[in-house]
Amino acid sequence: MTKLKSISEERANCIAAFLREPDATAAWCCHHLRLVEPLTEPFMNRIKHLNGKPEHEQAARFRNFRPVRAKLLINAELIKANAKWIKANAKWIKANAELVKANAELVKANAEWVKADAEWDKADAEWVKARKEWDKVLETLTDELKAIHDQDWPDNTWCCGGGTI
Repeated sequence: MTKLKSISEERANCIAAFLREPDATAAWCCHHLRLVEPLTEPFMNRIKHLNGKPEHEQAARFRNFRPVRAKLLINAELIKANAKWIKANAKWIKANAELVKANAELVKANAEWVKADAEWDKADAEWVKARKEWDKVLETLTDELKAIHDQDWPDNTWCCGGGTI
């Protein structure tokens, strides 16, 4: 095997290989664990994608991504399967775009929820503190309040008046 060249040289050789085969409908080593795949989009889209891979992988990825030059054993089954795959791939691309959009909305909503939750925690702590102060003051006034309540509304059925709801 020939020693890998620089990233830019391997990229240029990859592009040149595809330009020499403008009618190529399949590519070698487009994705991991797949020796050959149909080209479902222009080869330059894949080149752009490979530019974003980790630098230590790029030269090898460009070296291996090549157009299929040989005539593959094309039969009706393969043509039918390829058409189904292309159709499914288009649906997947659309669904993936929707998923990415929904995920962005989810991330934004989650950030808003985290902020609101923090505000709620703060308000809840203030509420608990104020309620404890209220209850403490109320304890000192319980007998007086019961007397005022019984005088103000003697016919009540509330539990603190001796009855039930």
